[in-house]
Amino acid sequence: MPVFFRVFLVIVGLFLGYVLSSQLSDDREKIAQPTMPNQLKRQIHDRNLAYTVVDETLSDKPFRTLITKSVVVSGIPTEAELESKLNDTYQAILAAAKGAHYYHEVPDVFIYIYGTEEQAQAGNLWLGMLAKTALDKTVDLRISESRLAALSKTPVQRFGLSLQERQTVFREFFAAEYKADCIALERHPMWIQPGVVPNTEEGLQKQANLLYELKEKFRAEIRNNYNLTVDQLQELILEGGQDGWVGPPLPECLK
Repeated sequence: MPVFFRVFLVIVGLFLGYVLSSQLSDDREKIAQPTMPNQLKRQIHDRNLAYTVVDETLSDKPFRTLITKSVVVSGIPTEAELESKLNDTYQAILAAAKGAHYYHEVPDVFIYIYGTEEQAQAGNLWLGMLAKTALDKTVDLRISESRLAALSKTPVQRFGLSLQERQTVFREFFAAEYKADCIALERHPMWIQPGVVPNTEEGLQKQANLLYELKEKFRAEIRNNYNLTVDQLQELILEGGQDGWVGPPLPECLK
């Protein structure tokens, strides 16, 4: 086979490899883009659902545009409606963000939909969330099935307590946990000199022992006050965590 023909075949092979590689790359880009069925690409106006923006921030700096939005929904949406609203909001943010000074292609976007303003203030009790960062080609969209289901639950008594009473126990439990943490940290701090000299191993062990004693004491007081067993209190706390009950704010000593 003539040399020039072999060279020609090598060049053709390289060219075809490049074309196939580019096509595969394009395919990956297409696959990575979020797709939604047509029936989910609508604005949600039915069933008297209303969405209220309770917090919105825009941080437009070199190398990063960060946009966050917190929304409270009135009514009980379905998973499909939450997904649609999150995607509609995301597309609206992208369209509006093009006017940002440092905006280039894709900003970091975080959208949260809550069932109540109290959940929004707590910050981690969303019904649905959408996260998209400039470094990630995919959109992270999540729905909390347990919190969403809790919106339509019929209130029932458990352990002899109404829903409102169980929610009170839930708040008191975490208030007591925080109190124990603060007392233990105050008596046996992590640092002898803040940021300079850490506490000794003996001091930290004393902190751990005191923390255990205080939490056991406070939990026993709550059980006695509401006539609960150890297992019943644990089930109550689990119920609150799954259903998105709002606990007390974090005290200053733990921030």
